Amino acid sequence: MLNKRVLRYFFIVLVACLIVSSYIAIFSPPYLKIIAGIAPLLVMLVTIYTVIKLFRLGEQGGVYEKIMEKYNSIIVNSKAVFSGDLGKATIQVETIEDLVKVSNLSSQPIIHYQEGSVHYFHIVLANERVYEYKLGLNVADSLTAPPETRITIEMKDLEDVAKMAEILTRPVLHYKGADFDIYYIIDYDTKYQSKRTSG
Repeated sequence: MLNKRVLRYFFIVLVACLIVSSYIAIFSPPYLKIIAGIAPLLVMLVTIYTVIKLFRLGEQGGVYEKIMEKYNSIIVNSKAVFSGDLGKATIQVETIEDLVKVSNLSSQPIIHYQEGSVHYFHIVLANERVYEYKLGLNVADSLTAPPETRITIEMKDLEDVAKMAEILTRPVLHYKGADFDIYYIIDYDTKYQSKRTSG
């Protein structure tokens, strides 16, 4: 449904640009004819960028909806993030289907928790091993602690870090400490981070 709305919006803007451009080219002085050629191009670039953003948001939302619709019988919604010490016992799976296989083999439900725009899907086994699938935010794991910077800004939560990463077009990095997790981004000499205890 979102794809149809995006395409409709795209074609409306395209037609409007052609009409305005044609009008200026026919009825305007010569110096405005240059604007008639440049303005629609700029509008088209902005429109294409907007379409791509909306399409990506739609894809993410669509994936979550499909997951919940298809596997609703084995997914349990949680109001709080998993509070155990995940550490090295956490196994990140690539797809929700992989997590469903583990659920079927272990006869354990999938626990779902949402933090902002990020969806976490967990399976906790008796041996404390945790299988996790994460949807909505790409985070790179770092083996070293966050570097010292001239300015460090503490963010409220991971969602705020994700928002800042999108604004600054910087990747979100994750460092796992003994009993805490740090999600952060580096922008020159400024570090934006959110620290969360694991235990």
